Amino acid sequence: MRVSVPTFVSRWTSVTPCEFPAPTALAECRNTPSIFSLPTPSNRPWPTAPWAGLLERAARANQLRANLFVAIHHDSVPDNLIEKWEYNGETHRFSDRFRGYSIFISEANADRKGSLAFGHLLGRELQARGMHYTPHYTLPLMGRHRHQLVDAEAGVYQYDQLIVLRNTLMPAVLLEAGSIVNRKEELELATPERRALISAAVVAAVEEFCAERAEAKPSQPPAPATVSKPTRPRPAALSH
Repeated sequence: MRVSVPTFVSRWTSVTPCEFPAPTALAECRNTPSIFSLPTPSNRPWPTAPWAGLLERAARANQLRANLFVAIHHDSVPDNLIEKWEYNGETHRFSDRFRGYSIFISEANADRKGSLAFGHLLGRELQARGMHYTPHYTLPLMGRHRHQLVDAEAGVYQYDQLIVLRNTLMPAVLLEAGSIVNRKEELELATPERRALISAAVVAAVEEFCAERAEAKPSQPPAPATVSKPTRPRPAALSH
C-alpha cells in the first residue's frame, strides 16, 4: 500500500509559524512499503490560480498510484466570524469561538466508502489522545461553509468540492488539525507535544486502515480444474 501525505501551513495571526511535518513515522505502517510526502515547496511562490497547486498534488498522488491520500491542514473561520485585537501596537485577526479538529471527505471521491472508513479511524485515534472535533461546521452561521456531518462519532464532514478529495483516485481525507485563528489552540498546535499526538493518531489510523484492507483483500481463487468432456462414440455405419 502506498500512502500520500501532502502538508502545508496557513497563517492568520502573529504567533511564530507552526510547521506541521508529515508524520515520518508512517513508514512503520505494516503492509506499507512506500510512503510519499507531498509538501508544498517553500521556495516556490503560490501559482496565479489558487487551485493549481491542489490539482498538482492530486495528480501527483494519482501518478504515484497511492492507496491512501491524507491532507493535513490548519483550520480557520469565515471572515464574518473574525475579530480584531491589538497586540504590540499591531492589529491582528482571531476567533476564539471554536477549537478542535475536523475531518473531510468527498462524495465525488473514487472510493467514498474507503474515505469514510479511514476518516472514522482517524477521528477515533485523535479522540483517544484527548482531542475533540469542532461542531461549528453544522451551524447556520457558517453560511456557504456549512457542511453535513456524516460521522457524528468521529467528526467526519462531507465537502464534495475539495479538489484534493474529489480528484484523487484512492480513499482521501483532509484533516484540519486545529484552529490557528483560535489564539489558545494556535499556541498548542505550535508545540512538539501536540504535533506528536496528531502524528501518532495519523500513524495508528493508517496502520489500522492498512491492516483492514489487507484482510479484506480477497485471495486469488485457484484456477478451476480442466475437465475433459467424454467423447461421444459415433454410431456404427449401417450396411444395406
